[in-house]
Parts: sequence; C-alpha cells; structure tokens
Amino acid sequence: MSTAVAEKSSRLGVADDDGSPASSVTGEVAASQPDATSVTNSSRLYYLDWIRVLALLFVFLLHVVGQSGHSVSFVPDNVVVISIISPIPVIGITLFFIVSGAASMFSLERRTSRQFLRERVLRLGLPFLIGGAVLVPPVAYVGRMLGSNQLPDFQGSLWDFYGIWLADGFRDLSSLPLASFGQWLWVLGFLFVYSVIALPVLRWLRSSSANRFIAFTTRLAGYRGGVIVWVVPAVVLAVAAEAALLVLNIQTVAPDNFFMFFYNGWGGLMRLFGLFLLGAVLVRNREVLRFVRRDWRIALLVMVPALLLGMLAFSQPYDNPSADNAAYWMVAQIGFTVAAWCFALVVVAAGQRWLNRPGRLLAYSLGVIVAFYVLHVLVLAGVEYVAFVWIGVDGLYEQVPWVLALIVLMLSFVALIAVIELVVRPIAPLRKFLGVTKERIPGQYNKKVTDHEPLAGDQAQSTNLQKNSANRPPERELVASGENPTRI
Repeated sequence: MSTAVAEKSSRLGVADDDGSPASSVTGEVAASQPDATSVTNSSRLYYLDWIRVLALLFVFLLHVVGQSGHSVSFVPDNVVVISIISPIPVIGITLFFIVSGAASMFSLERRTSRQFLRERVLRLGLPFLIGGAVLVPPVAYVGRMLGSNQLPDFQGSLWDFYGIWLADGFRDLSSLPLASFGQWLWVLGFLFVYSVIALPVLRWLRSSSANRFIAFTTRLAGYRGGVIVWVVPAVVLAVAAEAALLVLNIQTVAPDNFFMFFYNGWGGLMRLFGLFLLGAVLVRNREVLRFVRRDWRIALLVMVPALLLGMLAFSQPYDNPSADNAAYWMVAQIGFTVAAWCFALVVVAAGQRWLNRPGRLLAYSLGVIVAFYVLHVLVLAGVEYVAFVWIGVDGLYEQVPWVLALIVLMLSFVALIAVIELVVRPIAPLRKFLGVTKERIPGQYNKKVTDHEPLAGDQAQSTNLQKNSANRPPERELVASGENPTRI
C-alpha cells in the first residue's frame, strides 16, 4: 500500500479543538463546502466529536460534585472514596488533549500556519486570557462564601479581591501560572500553548517527509498491542520533565496541592503534551484506527495495572511529603501516562463501535461547546450561591447530599443552556468570542441524506484516489527521484 493510504486518511474530519466544525476534505471539495455542512459529511470521524462532547459533560459532572475548587463538595470526606475518585480526572482529562491533537491535524488541512495560529488565538488564547481575568475572580470570590479555602483571610469587596487574586496566582512558582490564572479554563491555556509549540511537528506530520515515520508507526500498530507501545515516547517525555522539575526544585511540598500539581500543574504539562502529539499521529493514517478497535481489550488489560501502579506511587509522596520521593514521582508519571493512553484507546474503540454517526444533538453540541466550557463553573457558582446563601439548603445538604447534588446538576445545566441561548447567541460579539454558531443546529442535518452518504462518500473517495493514482508517476520513478512512498 502506497501513499494513497495517507491521502485517504487526510479526508477524515473532526471538529477543531476550539469546538468549531472542521472541513473534512481537501482541494476543490473543501472549497465547495462551508464548515457548517461538514457536520453531516460522511467522511467525518463523528465519534471523536462525540467523545469530546461526552468528556465535557463528564467534566461538568465532576465540577458539580465538587472538584472545581470553587463550589460545594458533595464528595464524602473519606480517604478511600477520594483515593478512588482522584485518578478519574487525571486520566479522563487526557481525552481532550488527544482528540484536540487529532483535530489540529484536520484543521491544518485547510489552513496555512498563519491562519491556524490566528484561529488558536481567537478560539483558545483570548477566551483563556479574558476569562481568567474577568470570570475567574468573581467565581473565586463567591467560592469563599461556599467554603472554598482560597485566600481564607481576605476581607473586603469584590473589587479589592480582583487585584489580590491575580497577584496571588503568580506569586508561587511551584504552581503553574497557566493553571493558577485560568483555574477551570486551564485546558484552553494548555491547548493554546501546545498548538503553538507543536505547529512545526504537526506541519511535518502532514508532509511527505514524514511518510517513513508514518509507515513505521503503522507497521508497529499492525502487531497485536502495537498501538499501545506508541505511548513510550510520551512516557519518556513525562519522566524527563519530572526529572527536570526535581533538579530545579520546582515541586510542591504541601500535601493538599499534590493532586493539582500532578493534574494540571508543572507535573502534568509535558505528560499532556506528549498525549496531544499522540492524538495527531493517531489520525495521520486511517489504517491505524482499525487496529485501535482490534486491540481495545489489550489496552484495557494494560490500563488497569498501570492505573493501580500510578495510584500506589502517587500516594507515597502524599503520605510522606518531606521524604525524598523522587522515584515515586517518576513511577507515578509512568503509570498515569500509560493508563491515560490505554483509556483513550478503549474510548476511541467504543466510539467507533457506537458513536460514529451524525445527528442534531451532535451538531448543536459542537456549536456551543466552547461557551459551555467557559461558562459552566460561573453558572454553577451562581446556582449554588442562590441555593446555599439565599435560600439556605444546609439541612438538605447534611441529610441527603446526593439528592441535592442531582438537583444542582439539573438546575445548573438548564441555567447554562439558557444563558447560551438567551444571552450569548443573540449578541454577535459575545457569540463570536465564545465560538457559538449563529445557527442553532449547523449543517441542517437530514437523516434521509446522511443515511445514503457513506456509500456515496466511499465512491467519491475511490474515484479521487483513482484519479490521483493515474496522475502519479510509478513508484520506481519516485524512488529514483528521491521520494519515499509510504508502504504498509
């Protein structure tokens, strides 16, 4: 199989990592189709879109339960329960980065480097900076009234709180400024930084000079469990970064900060970057996705012991923060990196099986996904402020906390959608800033049409590939001229 595989894989599509729908084809076809209509294009990888939407809903659920740091916690204050729950976001959040790495590859398919960077500034950089400066301080201020331990000694107005809060976020370098400043918006900041520094790598992966590398990774994935071995470079990157942090003495010593340091602090920066790049490589060749679905059981079997290893190693520095726990930090990085990659492979395989389909709900979700993420903690804090400060539901919280958590979850979700539909979508500057589509359901999904699209799409791909093959010189001529066709 020659470079036709790479050309075929480039026709896949997924929404950009900022949530906007991406064109899924190239050349004249891409020029003839607006971005919105690509939501129903048969060559899109719908399951990657669904995975991102479901991952965001899961993050919303975790923040309602009490993991945002600014809201009421409904998690029992039990060491066993916390130990079980804590690793879930550590490996779950990686889905955003792996899928976003894949989306970046498709985004570069129809953009120049300058257009790509401009898009990332508008869709990731500005929401992170403006959201961190405007939205985060009032949420933290309200969070203090709800029991948050951030700046507990502060006394004063919200205006006074702004300056103290922003200054405090950059005072302690053991806490990554991106995470301190952005709080729940840290994912946008990380993705923006990754998009900028990874641009040369992404461009190289899309070029013909990467064919030999892609051929090697595809051959490796062809072996049973081979796609799991892909995680080795990400593990090396995470461990090397952890070693550098230990040498530079950039390491938290407070047990209360261990989780955040490892989750979205310095300890997670390079681990997530490595997984972001793996997501880009994963969609470079469509052939590999078939191997992911084949090897999901192996990935699941590897994930469980890797996760347990990470949890065990991570608990040692937590129990003995003053001891020399460098080895444990290294092992924790290995365990969680392997577990995160295997978890992503299992989810992608499940998505291929059950979620590879378009729909109105998916189209709507992709049109509001950035606004949902940026505003969800703000709305949650408002709902909990009304419930606990104005109404006073402390008795219900003490008696049946999970019932109250369910009520808060539903009210927050409804209020969030209402804010998006009644405030964000009607106001053009706000709509553009938060990446909300003007149409409520972009792409005008039509079930009768899309039910017949896969056959038509496959025929179109086959026709285009035949034309490309007819215009391409023989492989022996390519080799003679210095070209290296990819073989699988």
